Amino acid sequence: MKVLTSLALLISFPILGETPGSAGVLQGSHYHHNLTGVEFDLPFQWSIGTTKPTDGDPKELTVLLDPDGKAIFASVSMIKAETPPASIPGALSRAVPQLLTRRAGSIPPHRVANYKIRDGSVEQTYIAGQQAIRAIGEYEQGGQKIAELLTWIYTEHTRTYFFVKVAAADLPALQVPFEQMLQSARIP
Repeated sequence: MKVLTSLALLISFPILGETPGSAGVLQGSHYHHNLTGVEFDLPFQWSIGTTKPTDGDPKELTVLLDPDGKAIFASVSMIKAETPPASIPGALSRAVPQLLTRRAGSIPPHRVANYKIRDGSVEQTYIAGQQAIRAIGEYEQGGQKIAELLTWIYTEHTRTYFFVKVAAADLPALQVPFEQMLQSARIP
């Protein structure tokens, strides 16, 4: 699997520059998303899985791979969206309720029974000088406790959503690299 991932990276993201039409450029561990200008550093030994439009939506979903395979799924969703500065707090305040609605009523894999946001985990903050909201989602699936690290960062020009789904027991191990990635982000 690692060999195929490495081969896909070389095809999709040359070491120097980019290929026409590619979603982004990976140089070393630094990723630049072409459509939005969002940039972030991958945690040590993490890689890019795939980058593609999702379900015909104009936003881009960049799938991330951790070297230890502890992340069940990790991604960054980026969309170019114009939001008046005065509207950003309201838009962010709707992010968690919209996620709860999607988890309750959507089709799998988005629908999750008994999904909840961990008490005390919702935090309004700033990341890279931009308004953000963070939370931890929790549920049980097939007898396994699952946790999700969730961060939305909205600006006047972009909406970015960092996401990591992990076995709850592995959450502490992924919080540090997730935080490093967030703190490296540059969101226009």
